[in-house]
Amino acid sequence: LLLPISIKTTMLTSSATTTTTAANLNNLVARASSWCASFGILMGARQLDHTRQPLGDLLLEPAPFSLFPTDFPRTSFEVAYEMGKPFNALVHDVCSQQEWLLEEAIVTAAQGDPDFTGRLVSLAKEVEAKGKIQNLVLGVLRSDYMLHKPDGSVEDASLLQVELNTIASSFGCLSSKVSKMHKALHGESEKDSTLPPNQADEGIAKGIAMAYQAYQKQFPDSKNVAVVMVVQPGETNSIDQRDLEFVLKTKYGVPLVRKTLAELSQCQCRTDNPELLLDPDSDLVAGGGYFFAGH
Repeated sequence: LLLPISIKTTMLTSSATTTTTAANLNNLVARASSWCASFGILMGARQLDHTRQPLGDLLLEPAPFSLFPTDFPRTSFEVAYEMGKPFNALVHDVCSQQEWLLEEAIVTAAQGDPDFTGRLVSLAKEVEAKGKIQNLVLGVLRSDYMLHKPDGSVEDASLLQVELNTIASSFGCLSSKVSKMHKALHGESEKDSTLPPNQADEGIAKGIAMAYQAYQKQFPDSKNVAVVMVVQPGETNSIDQRDLEFVLKTKYGVPLVRKTLAELSQCQCRTDNPELLLDPDSDLVAGGGYFFAGH
C-alpha cells in the first residue's frame, strides 16, 4: 500500500497535522522542495501551458507531494495491508486460467475495443498456442484505495478499492521517500514516528532480485543477464524507475537496462534457446521484464 499516511490508536494521524502560520507554511514549502531536490522526489519537467508537454529527459522538477501525512483510519489501513497477499494470489490464479480469461471473461471488452484489448487477446492466444516456455512469473502489483464516508466521519469510513494495477505499478520508490520526508520535515525520528514504515522500494527490488536469481538457475550457461525495464519514450517518471535500478545494482548486484517497445522489436532470440538477446555484441540477455509501457 503506497500511501503517505500516519498512525495512532484509532486514527492514522500525525503530530505534524497542526495549524501553522502563513510564514511557517511558506518555510515548510521551501524546505520540502529542497528535500525533494536533495533526495530525488523528482519527475521530468513539463510545459506550464495546457499541453503539459515534457521538456526533456534531463530537466526535472519536484514530483507532486503533500506537506503533511493524510489522516487515515487504522482499521482500514490494516485491512488494506492484510488484503495485499490474497489479492496477489487472486490475480495470479485468474491469469493462470488462460482459456476462461481469453474466451469468456474479457471477450466482450475485446470485441468493443478491437484495436487495443482485441489485439492483446490475439497476441495472448498466439503465445499460448506456441506453448509456454517460462513457468515462473513475478507480479509487481499495486492496489489503490479510497475512503467512502457517506456521513462525513473519517472514523466510520469504509475502504473501497479503486483499481488493482498489474502493469506499470509506479511510485514504489518515490512513495518511500515521501514517508521519509514527512518524518524529516516534522521532526519525527524513525524510532518515534507515528507513520507506518514504507519500504516499497526495498520490497520491489527484493522480488525482482529473487526472480533474477531463479532465472540464472534455469539458464546457468548465460553469463551476461540483465533485467529489462520496458519504458515509454519521453518518460517523465524516470527518477522513480532509476531509483529501483540503483537499488537492484547496489544491494543485489542485478543490472537493469531500459528499452522501449520499439527498441525491443529490433531484438532477436538466440538460435539455441528462447532467451531474448538485448545486445548481441556483449551476449546480454533478458532475465526478466518490468513493464512501464504497453498498457
